[in-house]
Formats: sequence, structure tokens, C-alpha cells
Amino acid sequence: MKVLDWLLAGDAVVAALTRRRLLEMPSQHNNKGLIEKYLRRFDAGTHLWGGGVYTPKWISTHYTMMELRSMEIHPETKAYRDALRLLMDKLWHRRSILKQHKYLDMCIAGMLLNLASYGKVAGKDLRGLADYILRFQMPDGGWNCEFEKRPALEKSSVHTTISVLEGLLEYANRGYQYRRYEVQKALEEGCEALLRRRIYMKQSLKEPIDAKMAKAHYPPRWRYDYLRALEFFAHKNHPYDERMEDAISLLKSSMRNGYMLRGEKIPGRTHFALEEGRYGRFNTLRALYVLKMYDSQHYHEIIRE
Repeated sequence: MKVLDWLLAGDAVVAALTRRRLLEMPSQHNNKGLIEKYLRRFDAGTHLWGGGVYTPKWISTHYTMMELRSMEIHPETKAYRDALRLLMDKLWHRRSILKQHKYLDMCIAGMLLNLASYGKVAGKDLRGLADYILRFQMPDGGWNCEFEKRPALEKSSVHTTISVLEGLLEYANRGYQYRRYEVQKALEEGCEALLRRRIYMKQSLKEPIDAKMAKAHYPPRWRYDYLRALEFFAHKNHPYDERMEDAISLLKSSMRNGYMLRGEKIPGRTHFALEEGRYGRFNTLRALYVLKMYDSQHYHEIIRE
């Protein structure tokens, strides 16, 4: 079976994403397959998944919604909108004011901006999130969850930076006008912070920042890895940069006849298994999406086989 046929024969979510991202065909948000399974686990009385807002990981409302966002649930879905209002209230509205010298975790702020922008939230809470993220950008262009430490840190964290960049990109793509030029500037500076690391390398040495970052995980949760970064750059339609080459080469060497492994699981509770078997459709789809953008010749060789 050809790789594209294999993807289209998978869960309805994978098939829809394949049509949209690889085949560039219209595909309606029908909330079938895995999305429907998640929606059946939503508690309409509490507006929660997993009985909690941010924990337990990974069945909480926040992380379930991150999975639904990556699967491109219809943003007008009632469960998504009800849960989003709860998240904005619990994670942002009630925690956005400095309390006992504690700020909202910047990784959470980035992910929340992503969820809220996708859900087309309007008003002062969304503007406040954008203000917060722009205010605490690090000197090197990225972000760090420990930005409030004293003495002040000057170096960003790739984990935090990717979550914030994904949020800012969604904000920009949804057409929000508030501080849009500053958001675009921050996006470019954040991209540069990752590119200076050649996506996943230590800046001083040509070796991975962390061995786990040289492996592809799905879902990535809050964690950073090379495929998550490459996928972000592809979504952004960022021009090819020579500093991406180490990560692209790693991606190609990780594929097996055009297929990607399911990837290692990040420890924690899950609602159900997303995939079975050795190879993973989600990772394969993500890999092909990156290659379609940055190595079209290799991409076409794979899909023709």
C-alpha cells in the first residue's frame, strides 16, 4: 500500500488532515473518528475532561483540548467553546495578576493563546495574553518559563519558545489586529532563536540539546522536539534556511520507506490509545508535510512508491 493510501485508510482525523495538508483538497471539519471519541468523554456539567483543568496529565481539559486543536476540531464545537471559556477563566483571568510573586507559566500562556485564537476568542482576555507574552520575551528572542527569576535570565528555553510561537502563529493567522506588527516581529525573533540552535542543537556544540529532542513524539504535550519545530516552520510557511538542514536530514533518516514510527510515549495518563502498531500515521503525516515544504523532490519520491 502506498503511503498516501495508508494515511487515507486510517482514522477519519488522519484522513481529513491528509486531504487538507498533503493533497490540498477541501475537507470539512466533521468531528468524526478520534475527535468524536474525545467528545464522548467531555463532562457537559463541569465543562471538563479528566476531572481537572490542567491536571491530571494528560487527560485534563487543557491537554485534551491541545490534542483536539492539533486534530483540527471544528472551532465552533460547543464542548470546545464551553471548555475554552473555563480555561480562560481558570488559567488566565484568575491568574493573570501577580500573586505572591507567581506568574502564569509562559508555556501555558503560549498554549492558551493557541487554543483561544483557534476558538476565535475576542476581548480583553485575549489582548491581555498577547500583552503578557510580548512583555516577557527574552533578550535572545525566545521565551522561558523562568523569566521572572532574579537575577534575570537572558537565555530562552526551546520548550517554552515553541509553545509561544505556535500560539502567536495561530493568533496571526486568525487575523487579530491588536499589536499585530509586534506579534509578527516577535514571531520572527522567536524563529531566529530556534534557528540559531539549528532546531535542536546546543549552540556551542554540534550535538542535541537533549537526546529526547532528536526523537519525534506525538502528541508532543508541552515538550519540544525537532519534528514539532519543523512542523511549526512548515505551518508558518517559513522559507528554507540552511540551519534547518540537520533536522531535515534527521527526519529523512528516521523514516522507513516513507513511514515514521509512532514515537515514544511521554509518561502520563491517556484517554485511550491513538494508534496501534509499529508505524504512526500522525508522525508520518507530519513528516510528509515537512518534506512537502522543504524537500519536495524527496516528498514526491515517497508518495510515488
